[in-house]
Amino acid sequence: MGGGGEGDQPKDYRLGYWTNSSRPRDIFYGIGEENVPARRYSLEGGKLMEKDVEDSRADPRSLDLESQRGLRTSATEFLQADVHSVTVRYGWTPWFLGDTYVVAWTVIAFVLTIAFIVVSFVKQAVRIGFPSLLSAPTTSQAFSPADFLYSFLPSLIGMILFLLWQPIDLYFRALQPFASLSDPGGAIAEQSLLVNYLGGLPFEVSIRAALAGHYKVAWISFVSIMSITLPILGGGIFTAQFVISKQDVRMAACMPAYYALVVFTIIYTLSFLVIWPTRSRYLPHDIRTLADLLSFVYQ
Repeated sequence: MGGGGEGDQPKDYRLGYWTNSSRPRDIFYGIGEENVPARRYSLEGGKLMEKDVEDSRADPRSLDLESQRGLRTSATEFLQADVHSVTVRYGWTPWFLGDTYVVAWTVIAFVLTIAFIVVSFVKQAVRIGFPSLLSAPTTSQAFSPADFLYSFLPSLIGMILFLLWQPIDLYFRALQPFASLSDPGGAIAEQSLLVNYLGGLPFEVSIRAALAGHYKVAWISFVSIMSITLPILGGGIFTAQFVISKQDVRMAACMPAYYALVVFTIIYTLSFLVIWPTRSRYLPHDIRTLADLLSFVYQ
């Protein structure tokens, strides 16, 4: 089989079993050429680059990979050094779960929750009502600007909080097999490679993860479902009511539903304390594509 670009001599590639002079008993299968200088590689910017023969004439040994036992210039040695590097092994996690971001999310969540509770209960504004700042009576088209505003805004905030938790839930579901396999004692297939948390139904993932001992995944998945109550409750709590003592129309909350909203908000906020990914959930690279996943099992 010939090959090569313009001006190159035809190359005689052979498919078969090969040996080398240093290890004649080691046989490997592949495509190659006979009696040609071995290729040299170097690691530049995290990528494996082939070097020209012209660059290696200063060291005659560099032309033959079989004689480079004292040098770390072969492709295999570079790959091994790269894979076993701590920087590479624990080099990737989603940007929103980096150390700085997790601390920021946690601080922001706690500050906003404390402010929410203080504003709600210090002066009892939610219970006794507060001025609507908009027209409260219903128009002839059955539309109340005040009711719309105080239904839409809380529901919008709750929906944003619900959506913000979904990437966190997805990440921990997808990374659990890798976290299980990183255990020094290993893991059985049913608790690592065969778990199917990504395709589970609501609450099913939490139950299966809890039974398998993956409590962090179970809790985070539970919070992902529980957080849908935030836009539901937020959108139906406030209504325009006529307060006799004030002789005015004010926005007041249904207190049982409001207490439930406060409880779910506190649970949501406290859950940020458990989203810090441990080293077992750090990977060398992303896992969003099939090629990324296959790279973990190459030989």
